[in-house]
Amino acid sequence: MLCADTQACYGSTRKFKDISRIARINDKTAISCSGELSDFQAIVETFQVKDLTDSVEEDGRVFFSARNYANYLAAWAYKRRRELDPLFNTTLIAGFDNEGKKYLASVDVYGTLLEADYLMGGMANHYCKVILSKGASPDMSEEQARAVLSQCLKILLSGDLRATDKVQFCTITKKGVAIESPIVIKTEWNYKLFAETTNEEVYAIKL
Repeated sequence: MLCADTQACYGSTRKFKDISRIARINDKTAISCSGELSDFQAIVETFQVKDLTDSVEEDGRVFFSARNYANYLAAWAYKRRRELDPLFNTTLIAGFDNEGKKYLASVDVYGTLLEADYLMGGMANHYCKVILSKGASPDMSEEQARAVLSQCLKILLSGDLRATDKVQFCTITKKGVAIESPIVIKTEWNYKLFAETTNEEVYAIKL
């Protein structure tokens, strides 16, 4: 399962509020990203053209799986970095390999490829590692996975002034890739600490 918010910023300006940062590549693979939106769009276009070319040729070869796309992107990102024209993204690739096994990987701006049971990009690397390490497991159900990811999204929303509460989920199963419509996550701001505590009480003013 993948999740991401739907906001794209231009510097500190919240420029777009209804952008999908999750894309379907084929029936076995979906990707998501944090970072530069235009670079992500270039990655998606390249992958989709590759999948379409394989379908048109139909030469009997095995199509790219999630693992193949992750290796492809790692090599491409490393090449672009060496040319001083990097892909400014942390990209998550999720799906199944050619043997039907679950696969999840991330590729960063340096071309570093990581494979694990759960991975994050952007600010989630700083805020959500503990939540996922305690709550995630390889055999968890879809409902459990959604609950853990929703908790992470609430933490990220609470910790970022410019974050949005509009998010999108994607589920990859052997039946295919299902990208859901954006939803609004529920948050609470009526805590006593928020309502009654002032900055002067937390941070003593020093003259």
